[in-house]
Amino acid sequence: MGACTLVAADAETVDRAFTQMKSAIRANYSNPPAHGASVVATILSNDALRAIWEQELTDMRQRIQRMRLLFVNTLQEKGASRDFSFIIKQKRHVLVQRPDQRSRCCVCVKSSRFTPWLPDVLTLRA
Repeated sequence: MGACTLVAADAETVDRAFTQMKSAIRANYSNPPAHGASVVATILSNDALRAIWEQELTDMRQRIQRMRLLFVNTLQEKGASRDFSFIIKQKRHVLVQRPDQRSRCCVCVKSSRFTPWLPDVLTLRA
């Protein structure tokens, strides 16, 4: 998993760079690195490494839940007119909305830096 951000001075440069990025990404998905399975096998077969990995998963899961709770509480404090408690109960990384809605929020990358202003944006439409 990962993310790639491209910033360029003009649209032509963006188009050229994006074409190259798509080729590189496609090649990686079509032929992923061969060492991935070996890394996983090493971690899962070693009790100490597996314990570290499981703790990291727990830490990530708890952080996501804290961000969800903070987000919902802030929405309520900002006076959101609808009930957003469903966000706390969801298990997905991306908050799910109706198919006709075009926006979404990825909770796993949401930072507490966004909590003060993001609810303001959402409560305008809530």
